[in-house]
Amino acid sequence: MFVEAILKAAQGERVLEEPLLLKLRRLCSFSKITRLVYLTLATIPRGKATTYRALASVFGLSPRTVGFLMSRNPYPVLIPCHKVVKSDRSVGGYMGSLEFSSIKIELLRLEGVRVIGQKVDSRDLLNTRDLMQFIERGLELARILETKLTF
Repeated sequence: MFVEAILKAAQGERVLEEPLLLKLRRLCSFSKITRLVYLTLATIPRGKATTYRALASVFGLSPRTVGFLMSRNPYPVLIPCHKVVKSDRSVGGYMGSLEFSSIKIELLRLEGVRVIGQKVDSRDLLNTRDLMQFIERGLELARILETKLTF
């Protein structure tokens, strides 16, 4: 939904939902690296997840920095931070707290990610190499936000 709204707005189509337009405006105020991490995450398909370490590796960040960005995500469903799990495949926290791990598990399962106990099935994890294709898409969306959208 978020990705589609950016693409529609770039083509001159009106983004009808005012709350979504406000979210796009706020996204533009984030640092470039934060915006790119969030937009890349938004392009990861249903049924797939990745790790803090893999995401950190492709952006030259530390896994803790990625965890911090996920905990500060202002749009937890539009920017699907629930798709980022620990390197041992355990789900970890959600919305900055281990208290909400059960919500994260439920969101992953609703999207078709296999979660066994507290761990994501390795077949559903994107590694560093897999993530590269989504970074290209995230870069494309970031360029659109920076150059084509006027608010």
